[in-house]
Amino acid sequence: MSSCNGAGSYTVSAGETLHSIAEKLFRDGNYWRNFRKPDGTPFTEDEARNLRVGEVVCIPGFDPRPPRPPVV
Repeated sequence: MSSCNGAGSYTVSAGETLHSIAEKLFRDGNYWRNFRKPDGTPFTEDEARNLRVGEVVCIPGFDPRPPRPPVV
């Protein structure tokens, strides 16, 4: 399976860890424990610290689309 099944997807950039991604998106570095691989399995602590550039992370509650402007 290669999709995130309803969760938002995030593509890893150089130097990022799951903790740094969670801190950036949710202001809570420990939220990374909710992240999943595209196959639905959780990341190990070692994997969380050693991501590959371009790796896809599935993040529940994350919508990568920018918010829509209000209708006036």
